[in-house]
Amino acid sequence: MKGVDSLSCSSLLLGLLLLVMGCATLQTDDDDRVISGDAEIVVYGLSCPLCASNLDEQIKRVDGVTAADIDLDTGHVAITVAPDAHVTVSALRRAVADAGFTLQAVRERSAAE
Repeated sequence: MKGVDSLSCSSLLLGLLLLVMGCATLQTDDDDRVISGDAEIVVYGLSCPLCASNLDEQIKRVDGVTAADIDLDTGHVAITVAPDAHVTVSALRRAVADAGFTLQAVRERSAAE
């Protein structure tokens, strides 16, 4: 039984290490949420214009996203979603991870903003 506990612990530590290094993403209950209007996402780890350009490209590859306006100082990204498009948080999380960053939050914006 000791070998099984050791293996489980090792697997857990490896998973945590991959998560921290950005090689894995943690799925949350929020990932199935559909964004049907414009939104703001918060990205952790954004620090340079080249990084922002890469992130911009990845986000614009998400079906339904027509524009992304990145604030490099805050890590906030305003995204524009096409009318009648349905973008999932999961798709945004994947795009951010593909750019090498971590998605911290997704907030839908009201029409007044």
